[in-house]
Amino acid sequence: MIRAPTSAGETARLVSLSASDLFGISKDYVFDCITNIGAQLFNAPVCSLVLADADQHWFNSRAAPDIRETFRNKSFCNDVVADSEPMVIEDTLLDVRFAGDLLLSIAPQIRFYAGRPIRGSSGAVLGTLCLLDFKPRDFPPEQQELLQELVFLTELSLFTRGITSAQQALVAKLSVARHESLIDPLLRIWNRGGITTILNQQHESSREQRVPFSILMADIDHFKQINDRHGHITGDSVLKAVIGVLQSVMRVDDELGRYGGEEFIAILPNTNAASAEELARRLNESVAELSVDTPTGSVGCTVSIGVAEWTPTRAESVQALVYRADDALLSAKQDGRNRVHLSSRAA
Repeated sequence: MIRAPTSAGETARLVSLSASDLFGISKDYVFDCITNIGAQLFNAPVCSLVLADADQHWFNSRAAPDIRETFRNKSFCNDVVADSEPMVIEDTLLDVRFAGDLLLSIAPQIRFYAGRPIRGSSGAVLGTLCLLDFKPRDFPPEQQELLQELVFLTELSLFTRGITSAQQALVAKLSVARHESLIDPLLRIWNRGGITTILNQQHESSREQRVPFSILMADIDHFKQINDRHGHITGDSVLKAVIGVLQSVMRVDDELGRYGGEEFIAILPNTNAASAEELARRLNESVAELSVDTPTGSVGCTVSIGVAEWTPTRAESVQALVYRADDALLSAKQDGRNRVHLSSRAA
């Protein structure tokens, strides 16, 4: 038995095969169509798309008996992959290259083989499209050309799959980048653009479902004095500590975003004004108990909160809702700070 030597470009070929992302696909409709057409077109009992891994050949798609894989050095396809050239064996028993081949001693005995290399977009051979028969047969040039046309369709499908995979990877990267662009880098909560986007989505969802939702507008009292007295590093620590307290009190479905330097918006889905006000008071009390250790001593703070409810009975824009919450926040500050005020227009 004479075998073709391993190609010098085997490593690059295996890299291209791995990049094709074909392994692990149990069924592929397009590839199954190609092998089914091949089996019927050539009246062959076996037509397979075979991927040539380092040690094994994998039958990615096959119109054949239940053959799943063979060791690569025992497969006719190995020669096609190694030579990167088509191969036709009209009678395996008459071909000296395969004298004593183990495959010829296994029932049903393979007597005919026709295989052509399948190339990826880089030009590397990924495997073969092959025909098998259990009796000798002629395979004239016109049939070889038809098999090559099926190879062309297979390679076209691989190319399309590669574009799709690249597009999906790009979309995933863009999604991550888009998400990061909406996150506050210091506090790791939504920034103004992010929380505004969430607020618009919540408004649309509540309008369609005809359910209320509420927002809280919170501001850290006298935060500028904290920065001026203790420095911006301490100020950042206070911001993070306040966010930690707010997140610990808020519910799973609530959303929190940084609307300004020390001003935050919380979105409370399916929440009326009374429930929102109750949650706001818990937030207010929890922040008032906060103590942040710094090199210059412990620093505490308080927050003022304005509450506004959106109801489906009144056609109110997001901008109008935010204005009402901000107005309630201003009222809480004017009343002495460390207060919760409910928008007077909330129903």
